[in-house]
Amino acid sequence: MGIGKTTYPPIQGPVVTFDFTEFATGVGYVSYYGANTREVTTDDYILGVNATDQSHWTSTAIAMPNDGSKFLDLDFDVQFLVAADIQGLMRANLTLGAHQTSSTSDNSWSMNAIVKLRKWDGSTETEIANATTATLSATNGELSAGQFKSKMMAVELDATSAPTHFGRGDVLRVTVEVYGTVINTRAAGGIGHDPLNRDDTDEDNSNSTQIIKDADNTNLIFQIPFRNSDT
Repeated sequence: MGIGKTTYPPIQGPVVTFDFTEFATGVGYVSYYGANTREVTTDDYILGVNATDQSHWTSTAIAMPNDGSKFLDLDFDVQFLVAADIQGLMRANLTLGAHQTSSTSDNSWSMNAIVKLRKWDGSTETEIANATTATLSATNGELSAGQFKSKMMAVELDATSAPTHFGRGDVLRVTVEVYGTVINTRAAGGIGHDPLNRDDTDEDNSNSTQIIKDADNTNLIFQIPFRNSDT
């Protein structure tokens, strides 16, 4: 369950084209971009297919806990208007980052994320596959207050066992859960999610703290495997 969830943006179903290799394997990929919208003060997280869209925030971040627990839980959703089947290896490209808020020792921290592929039918949420990223961390004294550190990551989710059918009105949901630990909230962490891949800044971050360095991507890309119904 994510935060600020109010509406699902509908699309006219995935447009899946198959080249020779994809036709032979029975799988075609559609790239979805995670993004954030805001109505007045309410944030929503969505999936779209346009790399030229821009997110309200380039990244979402909050203070890390001190026990390694989950501190972000974001649902990126899109509703299908036509039926489709998903099966195969899903790929996720994401950037984690954190902003050091205190130089007081000990100010070491670590964080990682779990990406979950899900189906939501309006009453039941079904998990299809999940994968855990590598860990991003900073040692004590590595960063001074106001400095930040980020890393681009990629994970693969195994949804090969059986096709999952999405009927008209069902929601494709990709959940990103972020876990971390730091002493006395001395760092704020999160993820980037701007399809347009703009630089992260204090003004464009939900917590007013830049977490992603300019050299790293802020876009959040999910390559979803759609099954060729002819195979």
